[in-house]
This record gives sequence, C-alpha cells and structure tokens, in this order.
Amino acid sequence: MKSPIATALFCLLLILLAGVPLLVFSSPHHGEAGRLVPAGEQTTTQNEELCDIPLLVRYTDSPVQIRILHMGEELCCIDSPGDVGRWQGKIRLPKVHSGGVMELEVSALWSDSCIANRAITLELSPPSLPTARDTAWTDPGAKELHNLFIFRW
Repeated sequence: MKSPIATALFCLLLILLAGVPLLVFSSPHHGEAGRLVPAGEQTTTQNEELCDIPLLVRYTDSPVQIRILHMGEELCCIDSPGDVGRWQGKIRLPKVHSGGVMELEVSALWSDSCIANRAITLELSPPSLPTARDTAWTDPGAKELHNLFIFRW
C-alpha cells in the first residue's frame, strides 16, 4: 500500500504537469488561442501604427550577445557590442501614447562566469514622451540574463 505522502506528491506532480501547458499557452507572448507566433510574422494589429523608437542599451562586462524581442518577434540582435558599455540604435515598435505600456524580452550572454552581478539597462525614447528605462541584474556568477523589461509612460 502506498503511503499518504507518496500519494500526495503524485497528485501534486499531476497538477503541475497539467498546469504548465495552461500557463505556457495562455502567455501574452503567444499568438491568439495559444498559437505560437513564428518569427517574422506581423504581430501588430492593423490599427497599430509602427514607428522607429530610439533605443540606448547600457551593459556591464561586455556581453557576447544581446537579443531584444517584442511579442516573440526579434527586434535586434547585438553581437559583440564592444567594451564601450553602451549601444545606440532604433527599433521599430507600435507607437506609444501617454499611459501606454511596452514589454520587451531581453536575453544577454557573457562568455565567462563572473563573481559580480552584471546588468543590462534599456532606455526607450518614443517621440513626444519622456525617456523610460528599466534595468535587470544577473545573479552572481551567471553567464546569462533573461528578463522581461516593462516600460510605462
């Protein structure tokens, strides 16, 4: 006969296995009805006006690569940005209005582990709105950063 603890753990495992697909496919980073959005597919609605928004990326310890995505679509991939500690460019995003929110997925990779924390800061400067910034830190010794940056105006 099984012990009550083993039965409870088995039930918990079943609940987790059933819940993970629900969480994954109900994520706002997937297309409608749980459909994954392929790279390069238009993810904005026809009512959204796209515009080029200046972006400043500041980083510590010179990452090997920084990837920035919006709704699963890659906006830019910065390979070996250099030792300067910053990269500037423009990214094409839906036009932002006062009171609006923008979410960007960011991943960064460093070539080696480090004792100290590392940071990535993004600054978005949409036309006619104040600059918004967000920063994420790695755990000590981590070689990778994966974070959702949320900007509010």
